[in-house]
Amino acid sequence: MVILLFDVLFDNEVPFDRTILIIILAITAMILVVNMLMGDFGMRRSRRVFSISNVEERAKKLQEMGVEKLLKKSKANILNTSLRGNSLYVIDEMIPNYELKYLVYEDPSTKGKIYGCFVPSEFTTADQAMAWKFYLTENEYENDLIYEA
Repeated sequence: MVILLFDVLFDNEVPFDRTILIIILAITAMILVVNMLMGDFGMRRSRRVFSISNVEERAKKLQEMGVEKLLKKSKANILNTSLRGNSLYVIDEMIPNYELKYLVYEDPSTKGKIYGCFVPSEFTTADQAMAWKFYLTENEYENDLIYEA
């Protein structure tokens, strides 16, 4: 579409017609609106954030985006919720042929602030993933951990 626009604008043999330009811009705007309504725009934004190679920059962007927005835009599905309030989500469409797992948890020391982090894809429960964060087995996490802060 952009090539057609440049051909029309810069070809001296073809007289410039504003109607063509308006039609092209209208079609582009409609495609953008449809993509936003269908969620493609958010998914692409999520993919851009995940593709940042600098870990600190990526973490900052993810924090700016927020856990809830990240999960919504990436079309995450809840896999498991534990009695401790931890939730494990799966994100299927972010990386082709790979299942991302994202753990959502609340830190009691920050009075209810919600955090999230990616965990290895082998986990099937939120408490398994949370135990992994503390370098514990699931049994140690369930029975021995009193305070998580």
